[in-house]
Amino acid sequence: MLQGLLHIYSQGFSHRDLKPENILLTNDYNVKLVDFGFACKLEARDGSGFSRSVVGTPGYMAPEVLAKKPYQGHYADLFSLGVILFAMYSGHPPFDLATPTDNYYSLIYRNRIEEFWNKHQKHHPAGFFSESFIDLMSMIFQAEPCRRPVIADIIGHEWLQDGPTATEIEAQDEMMRRRQIRLTKAQLHKNLGSSG
Repeated sequence: MLQGLLHIYSQGFSHRDLKPENILLTNDYNVKLVDFGFACKLEARDGSGFSRSVVGTPGYMAPEVLAKKPYQGHYADLFSLGVILFAMYSGHPPFDLATPTDNYYSLIYRNRIEEFWNKHQKHHPAGFFSESFIDLMSMIFQAEPCRRPVIADIIGHEWLQDGPTATEIEAQDEMMRRRQIRLTKAQLHKNLGSSG
């Protein structure tokens, strides 16, 4: 996902609607970012670098977008990416909306980060969230965009440098397993359709 965003930014654009539905996988499980309907130039329409359109999907939108403040598209994208990564890691979103009144996000907004993580930790086994994951997400979820990391900081962060969670052989085995499931489902669907 980061490589895709880096490419988009190198072309001078931001996505502005990152969410799981806009992230596809190829047959070889390569990530593809799609749906550029809300994409805009990084420099924005007026050349100031700040967009004003309130676009995106509420649960993934950065606080400044939800608050209808001028915002920089790349900071909003990286906030959305953080929400996606958190959900992929934990199986649930970090908060409903990035607003000062949200039960979870209000803790970040009021700089009570430790309480935010303690609240989430209650739903998982001890040590579920690694220190490096907590550090990265805590930076990404900052209410003030200027306090968030830029893409180079995220790419170089310890959490992403810890190495893959699976060996290349394990990843290939998993891809083959998923491909077999997909083929079995397709065959079952075909058989059901012809018997009907």
